[in-house]
Parts: sequence; C-alpha cells; structure tokens
Amino acid sequence: MDWPYIFFSAGEYGVILPAAIFCLFPVRSHLKTRLSPTLFLGAVSAGVVITCLLLGTWQSFHTQLESHYTSMLPVFAIALLLYFYFVQTDKLKLFYVFTCAIALFSFSGMANYMTEAMLKPDGSYLAPSSLGLPVQWFSILLGMGLFLLLFSRRFTWVIDHFHERSVWRTVWLFPAIIAACNIYMVPLKYSTMHVGRVFYVTLFIEGTLLILFFLYQALFLKTAHAVTERAEMEKENQMLEMQASQYASLQSYVTQTSRLRHDFRHTVRTITALAEQKEYGRLLEYLNDYNRQLTDSDASRFCYCSHLAANAVLAYYGDIAAKQRIPFLCEADLPSSLSVSDVDLCVILGNLMENAIQGSLTIPPADRYIRLSIDMEDPGELYILLTNRFDGFIQERDGTILSSRENGHGIGLSSIRATAEKYHGVALFEYKEQEFSASIMLKLTTGKL
Repeated sequence: MDWPYIFFSAGEYGVILPAAIFCLFPVRSHLKTRLSPTLFLGAVSAGVVITCLLLGTWQSFHTQLESHYTSMLPVFAIALLLYFYFVQTDKLKLFYVFTCAIALFSFSGMANYMTEAMLKPDGSYLAPSSLGLPVQWFSILLGMGLFLLLFSRRFTWVIDHFHERSVWRTVWLFPAIIAACNIYMVPLKYSTMHVGRVFYVTLFIEGTLLILFFLYQALFLKTAHAVTERAEMEKENQMLEMQASQYASLQSYVTQTSRLRHDFRHTVRTITALAEQKEYGRLLEYLNDYNRQLTDSDASRFCYCSHLAANAVLAYYGDIAAKQRIPFLCEADLPSSLSVSDVDLCVILGNLMENAIQGSLTIPPADRYIRLSIDMEDPGELYILLTNRFDGFIQERDGTILSSRENGHGIGLSSIRATAEKYHGVALFEYKEQEFSASIMLKLTTGKL
C-alpha cells in the first residue's frame, strides 16, 4: 500500500471534520443519543477520521478517478441523512445549518484551488492539491471558527426559538447559492488564472461573496431574534389579558355572592312564608330559581390548578366554552411552579383550547365536549392530553394536520410541536372519525418543581 498517498487522500477528505463539528455544535442540545454532547462529538470525530482513512485507502486503489471530490457528493448525502437521524429538531433548520457548512466548505475549497493556481500555473483542478491542502485546512478552520465566534450564541438561540417554517423553507437558499457560485468558479485549468487580471478578479469576487455571506447571516439572525422576541412579548401580553379577565370574573363572583349573602335573610323569610301558606309549588319554583343563581355563580370553574398562569388560560377558555355551550371537563394536577416557562406552557394550552373550541363549533351543541388532562406521572415529565369532537373534516399537507382557525396553515399546531421539541418532548395529533386528540409530553428539569 502507498501509505503516504493514503494519508494524503485522507487529509483531503478530512476537511469534512470541521464541517461536521460546525453542524452539530448549534444543535447539541437536540441530539438523540444517551451520550453527552462532548462524548458524541468525540465519537463523530473518530468516525469521520476512520471514514476518511477508508476513503483514502479506496482512493489509492482507484487512482484513475479524476479527483477525490467526485466522491464528496455521496459522502455529503449520507452525512445529511445521518444528521437528520441523530438530531431531533425541524429538518428545515438542520438543512439550513448544513448549507451554511457547505458554503464555508466551498470557500476553503476555492482557497485550495487559488493557491494551487498561483503556485502551479500549468496544473489543473484534477491534480493532487499538495500545496493547497494546508491552506484549505487553515481557511476552513479560520472561517468556521470566526463564524462560531461571531454568531454561536445567537445561532443556537435562533435554532431553539425561531419557528417560522415559511422562513426556514427559504433561508437556506442564499448559502446554497454561495456554494454553487464557488463550485462554478473552480478553474478547470490553472493557466486561465494567469490571463490578464483573472486571478485578482476571482480573488475580489471570493472576498465579496464571503463578506455577503457573513452579512446575510448577521441580518437573518438579528431579524429572527427580534421577530421572536416580539412574538414572545405578544404572548406575554395575551397571558396578562387572560389573567385580567379571570380577575374580573372573580371580582364579579365575589360581588354576586356578597349580594346573595346579604339577601339571604330575605330569602329565608320568603321560604318561611311560602311554607306557612303551604304554597309548595311556588316554594319549589322559588328554590329552583335560587339554586340556579348559585350554580351560575359557582367558583369552581375559576380554579383548575395551582399554577397561576395555566389556571388563567384554562379559566379564560373555560368561560368561552361555557358561553358556547361546550361541556369542558378538566383535570389539571400542576404544582405552583414548573421548569417550563409560563409563556411556553400557556402557548401550548391556549392553542390546544382555541383549536378545540373552534372544532367543537362545527357540530351541534348536543355532541360537543372538550376533555383535558394535565398530569405529572413522572416527576421529570409533564403530560397534556386533550380530546374534542369536531365535524370530521381534516386538512392535511405533507402529513401535517392543518389548523382551521388560521386559514388552514396549521401554525398553532406547528407552534405546539416546536415548543415540545424545545423541551425535548413530543407532540402527537390524531383523529378518528369525529374525535380529535392531542398528546404532548415535555421533559422537565429537576431544578424547579
């Protein structure tokens, strides 16, 4: 075996190692593995090194191939599939991170070719890049290190908190275009780089593309952060409005019960008089009417659980359900505080209840019901189960159930899924005939229970 050639070829393939670490770093909290993120990154690095050695060995037996880059495409395809498998978050987000890594990888590849073109005017891109390889390694480490230094914290934050799928569907296009431009600009013959000012023009274009790439990332991350914070503020305002509504309802209840207690002596006198006069029919009618007033002012519907924010949301939508003649059965066993943020919990409950109420309104009042169960069977896991009746009509797109209340876009259900993923949980939505069910599980930290 030609060991020097094997190690050199492995070094050419090995530039994918920094790209792999770059892809995993911002999503390290979403890894589907029992290993710690550090151990997993170490295992991935070892796997990449072994793979590169195997590819280098294979390359040594297939020296007739034009370039080692001919086998890069299947390597990238397999890497992307493994990336999707081992990371539990939105695939569109993962694809965006992957295209950013490819774009940075393409810049380092161009650095390799530019170095070779400058030092070997008679060569071509098919020749081994013995002089350009160290430059490629240096540039990819520098580029990815600079990217993570500038954007690491906000990059990770946006992956965890920004859930606008319409944006994620398109945001990967720019880094993909950058990568395509770099691939297209690879000089087939290095002699062309020495014609006139071609080399310097290419260098200028590469520098411009690199600056545009970093500016694009800065603009996107800043905009996504601002949009998410504004959405969080709107959710908090909505939660405060719900709490204010519950407070007003409680005030009304206190006022009404105070009036009933004040008038109770008159009620006793009336009952006594009707009994003495043996007006039993009128007495029964009077008692039924009085009982109706007590039922209407029952405070039980204002208290569902000890968690103030969750109780405010449940009371708010419970009142709406009562006004719409939708029986609402709620069993909520929640402590006063959770490691899940109040906003995230209220977003889940609010979206579930709003969808359930809208679905219930599509059928006759006699067939309506909403059943909600919130429990902590395991101290480290929160379970939310909701079922409701609806007309049986469901819209789906790419296997995703669409929400009727948002013009059929399913944003509410997508928000629930994203929030569940944020807490390393899962959200499942199912339907059978005219019954819809939602099952949500959230992982809780033990620091705050």
